[in-house]
Amino acid sequence: SVECDALKVVKGLTSVSPLADKAGQYSDIISLLSLANWLIVVRIAEFLLVQIIGWPLYYHLNFLLMLVGCTGIILVLVFSCLLLWTI
Repeated sequence: SVECDALKVVKGLTSVSPLADKAGQYSDIISLLSLANWLIVVRIAEFLLVQIIGWPLYYHLNFLLMLVGCTGIILVLVFSCLLLWTI
């Protein structure tokens, strides 16, 4: 996969000291890729939550969470943790 190849590049670059700053750039790219994967998982969990409880209830829950000062993502994270716990 691309991430494995990138990790090999990072390991190769870190062994050569003048190119260590390049390795930092590659590790930033890898962390961005993993963040993108996580956001996709969060969106899928949000979609499943909407399918289960329906749009109106999800909208009200989101509104309540925003009133408290949180966002719907916290709700999605809790739901995805519960989903992983049950699987």
